[in-house]
Amino acid sequence: MELHPVPQQQPVRIVVDSSNSSTKDGVRWYHIIVILVCIFLLWSLWGWFSRKIHRAKRSTVCEKYPESIAVLLHCHRDAHECATTIMSFLRHATCPPRVQIHVYQELDRGDADVFNQCMSLATSEERAWVHNIRIVTTDDASNTSLGSIFAWKELLRSTPKTTWIMLTKPGATAAEGWDIQLSEAWKNIHMEDEFRRTPV
Repeated sequence: MELHPVPQQQPVRIVVDSSNSSTKDGVRWYHIIVILVCIFLLWSLWGWFSRKIHRAKRSTVCEKYPESIAVLLHCHRDAHECATTIMSFLRHATCPPRVQIHVYQELDRGDADVFNQCMSLATSEERAWVHNIRIVTTDDASNTSLGSIFAWKELLRSTPKTTWIMLTKPGATAAEGWDIQLSEAWKNIHMEDEFRRTPV
């Protein structure tokens, strides 16, 4: 009986090529970064282009409606609410440069000021509007207030000649494009007893 040697089991060797794996992962992340950068650039370009179109349309509309509007506001110790109303009229106007804000504010010692409240609410671009607001201030509001009619009368004395004058009060909120709607609402009136709603 012949004995044959049993073949020895050969070890199995597994080699992992880490260099190829990392290269593939690196390419994958590189593609993602490039895609994100492209999306960001396209989004920024679209934002710039849309703002440019919006400004062009606004300029065209403002040329069609060049009439100025004076907004008269009586503020009695309620600077924050007055400032909110003022910014609402300016922000929702189609043509903010043609809107003139005139404020008669009555304050007691220590009360907040309308101008400072508007500046705290305004963005950097809107602060130019705030600087154009005309404000008349009286002290000792608790003892010397004469009411809204007197305040509006005093403002009318110093208001430059405008096509429209709007009397309003703190708490009013303007609708989008209220200045153009105001012009349109009264543009074609032919009868004295015909009234149109003002979008404010």
